[in-house]
Amino acid sequence: MLASTIFINQNGRFTAKNLPNLAQISPLYSIQAVDYDGDGDLDLIAAGNDWGQQVETGRLDAGNGVVLTNDGAGNFTALMPNASGLWASRDVRDLKILKGPGKKRLILVGNNNEKMQCFHF
Repeated sequence: MLASTIFINQNGRFTAKNLPNLAQISPLYSIQAVDYDGDGDLDLIAAGNDWGQQVETGRLDAGNGVVLTNDGAGNFTALMPNASGLWASRDVRDLKILKGPGKKRLILVGNNNEKMQCFHF
């Protein structure tokens, strides 16, 4: 199975759900669960890409990172980058959510062989 998928625990039984299409356009290397929109439900922030492919296959670099909002029932909707402010289009390997000054939250993006990026939400 090549789809980026989430497994939801429903009383000890796991149900697989593919993430929305915007999360399928490149490999995801890091996913963080956080209440992005403040509604009390855990949303997902994910990013990836893979620049280390063989010459024959080329880069897998269509991703810009994605914020997936949760409706409370485990159904996720992808926000476009202009709505979320996330533009993690490099060779991403890790994401961390940090608390900034005041109530500001930061997304720290670790890129392979490149500078880190930082976004706020």
